[in-house]
Amino acid sequence: MSREQHLYQLLLQLAPDLWEDDQPLWLPTFTDSQLQIDILDRKANKLLVVMGNYWKSAKGDLIPDPEMTMAVYRLTETVETLTYEDAFCKKRAYRDDLILVCPSLQEELNITLERWLAKLAA
Repeated sequence: MSREQHLYQLLLQLAPDLWEDDQPLWLPTFTDSQLQIDILDRKANKLLVVMGNYWKSAKGDLIPDPEMTMAVYRLTETVETLTYEDAFCKKRAYRDDLILVCPSLQEELNITLERWLAKLAA
């Protein structure tokens, strides 16, 4: 099984209704925060999804940290990470037109997502 297929399994374990539901999904996490999964774009066999760990600020605002954007593919049952952003940096493996510009960064982001999802699914 490839890493991208493992990411798909982990994501669907956390959000089994991902393909059927357009509403944001809020999940409790292992810390004092909530995980939100939002569908940014839906096609028949591809989803563009953003996932963020939301922290409540002292003023009560919800702040995503970190936040990752990913493409989810139904036919191949795979996930690939497109972007990562936290309080200190923003990393993009793809350009805005979805052309891969840095395969090594994309692999690094997939590893980061795999660790995050595995921790949440445990």
